[in-house]
Amino acid sequence: MPRSTTSNSINNSLKGDWNSPDGGQKCSDGGQNGSDGDHKGRHYNSPEGKGIIPVEDRLHICFVSFMFSPIIGGAEARTEKQARQLQALGHDVTIVTLRYNKQWQRKEHLAGLPVIRIGGLFKRNGQLRVGRLGHIPLDMNLFFQLWRMRRTYDIIHVFQVTPLAFVAALIGELTHTPVVISSQCAPTNEELRTNTQQDTTLMNDTLPVADYLKIDGRHVITDDISVLPRLTLGGEAMLNFLRTSDAYFQALSTRSQAHLIEQGFRADHIVHIPGSVHTEKFQPSIEQRPNSTHPERNIICVGRLEYSKGIDVLLHAWARLMQAPFTWRKDLRPHLRIVGGGVLRPQLERIATELHILDSIEFLGTRTDILPLLQQSWGFILPSRWEGMPNALLEAMSCGLPCIATRVSGSEDLITTGLNGILVEPEQPAEMALALRQIIENADFAQQLGQAARATIVRDYQLSNIVNQCLTLYHHLLARRGRFTVPTADLSACDSNTDLSIFESQTEGSIFESQAEGLALESRAEGSVFESQAEGSVFESQAEGLALETRADQSAVGTINRPLQGTEKNYEGRRHG
Repeated sequence: MPRSTTSNSINNSLKGDWNSPDGGQKCSDGGQNGSDGDHKGRHYNSPEGKGIIPVEDRLHICFVSFMFSPIIGGAEARTEKQARQLQALGHDVTIVTLRYNKQWQRKEHLAGLPVIRIGGLFKRNGQLRVGRLGHIPLDMNLFFQLWRMRRTYDIIHVFQVTPLAFVAALIGELTHTPVVISSQCAPTNEELRTNTQQDTTLMNDTLPVADYLKIDGRHVITDDISVLPRLTLGGEAMLNFLRTSDAYFQALSTRSQAHLIEQGFRADHIVHIPGSVHTEKFQPSIEQRPNSTHPERNIICVGRLEYSKGIDVLLHAWARLMQAPFTWRKDLRPHLRIVGGGVLRPQLERIATELHILDSIEFLGTRTDILPLLQQSWGFILPSRWEGMPNALLEAMSCGLPCIATRVSGSEDLITTGLNGILVEPEQPAEMALALRQIIENADFAQQLGQAARATIVRDYQLSNIVNQCLTLYHHLLARRGRFTVPTADLSACDSNTDLSIFESQTEGSIFESQAEGLALESRAEGSVFESQAEGSVFESQAEGLALETRADQSAVGTINRPLQGTEKNYEGRRHG
């Protein structure tokens, strides 16, 4: 499907030259001038220092993320690094996210980054309810929070297609504020997407089929768009609203861009801006680089132990590699290190045991020292069944490692086989084993791939350049709406006590009513005890067996569930980090 002129003009402007004559960085807006969008003279310094920009050019940006630190995944990492880069350039950024634990603060600063956490209904153990009904008060509270903040931001950027994106798009329509929504994943093929909607199994390959290989496919998320109607009450209505809204969608990969169009989103509202990596942080280390004359060949894989990451396929590939005739590796010691935690660890360890490869692999669990682990490794592999734009692969390539990845969204944009890495088809352990052997036994070839990988990332995926592409998009969207006057209100002043949220609470048959310039929402709950607080519009409940009925402009909304593990012990450290 051909793109419209609008989409082409935005995408073309994102490819401009970011380097200003004085060594700083400037943001191109696609050649607009004067009242039509002139941003000449908007110069930004390097990301290491505080941005020096005129006050009138400073943008106030609201990032909305389904999860955020201390819960860390691809979307969360992307949200934080882009926010901090924008801060370094002199812009104001506030993160609005969910408060998954009742003990977490509603408002805090994480190393200078303002974070607002939206609560809702909590279980007796303090965990946030994010099920099909639990999401109703979350979305209501997000609506009121964004509404109260409406004069403190120029643009909203949402980092997943979830019910929160629907709320942000609705706010954007009501307040005439530009909204950008990032789409995180694209499925590899229709067959795989269909199979994961029912009970499925981890790969058995040479092993007999057994019960320990079974997993519940209902909890497997292939992509954030097609899964929304399956896991969310009213999800199809939300997608229909997003398709017709004025929100723009950031496609992280070429496959994601095509997937958005296939799902009925307008091509002229889709912009391809890929993922990024901090190349000055993730870089090769001469001191820690493995010595090719030594026999050690440590291959590292970084990813959550979930079905989508294909770690089970990697284990079968590793078994094929290690069980091949010994002659090719008689002077080498291959070792596989798997970094990441997840619900599948017991099953994956069982597979490794059954394959008799435990002596050559290591499950390291969740780690915070990813950079040195990468720098000390011989090579990297990412065996995913599907992806969006994998941060782990970006970081490994930036560190100059020879990388193997499957031909999925994002990875196929980053790697050209034989030039800067090796691509293999998903769920093909024999092909994967052959690629592993190539980088393990051929040191010269591995070094060439690693050097080319680093060059690719520096050229096309530096964090500073990608953030500037986002700034170009922001300026373009603001120019379309004629909004160049930056709000004077400080983003930190988002707890103003206005008459926006007026809640009336009763223990039995509780009725919460809120009126916001013609907007009315009513919620009824039987046998529930709610706590209502004006600050943050938080409804909290300890009741079990909660029944909710909500009437609003759109259908009641639910959630996309993701496992929350090991977050409590990391929270305090991150909060004070």
